Amino acid sequence: MVTCRRIQAHLRGKPHGLVKKEIDKVKLWAEALDLVESDEEILALPPIPDTSQPIEALGKPSSGGFRCTFTTECRTVSADSRRRNEHLRKVHRVELDLKPGPRKAGAAEVDAGLTYWRGGVFYQQLFAKGPRSECFEVARGHDLESLDAEQVMAELAVQQATQAFQAKSKEARKKEMEVIEEMGEHHSLAPSD
Repeated sequence: MVTCRRIQAHLRGKPHGLVKKEIDKVKLWAEALDLVESDEEILALPPIPDTSQPIEALGKPSSGGFRCTFTTECRTVSADSRRRNEHLRKVHRVELDLKPGPRKAGAAEVDAGLTYWRGGVFYQQLFAKGPRSECFEVARGHDLESLDAEQVMAELAVQQATQAFQAKSKEARKKEMEVIEEMGEHHSLAPSD
């Protein structure tokens, strides 16, 4: 998702790499839209409910995330153990007493850190950086595979309906042309006065 203020930086960078003249055209077009303008507007957006469907425009949600369960109000989601430990330390003031240096394959983390986290979370991210760039949980309590299957079935139904409509309209045009040709033949056979 890109705010009006970030359009220029977004379009200059990869993968777009547009020049100022092209970016100005897009900015002019974007001014006519009802876009989020400022960081204050972004921060005022309501939180996305955990049970909401994934936001299609953001792509398929990532899986394997962990949701903080230290308090019911905490909405932090992370897939990175370092960030989870940092969150517990800075936000909830929980010291996990992890010793610096290499560890055996996550043994300390399993014992200490995961008691405050719920695993198997699907998550998305609105912005890559700045306000509201944190990950948020989606599809809680939903079976995403069945949702994907439902979406495929719905898209197939729309495609079939479109094909049926196009076939009927083609047939109607064909009949209409036959009637017009028939009328033209009758008109040419009629005696002229």
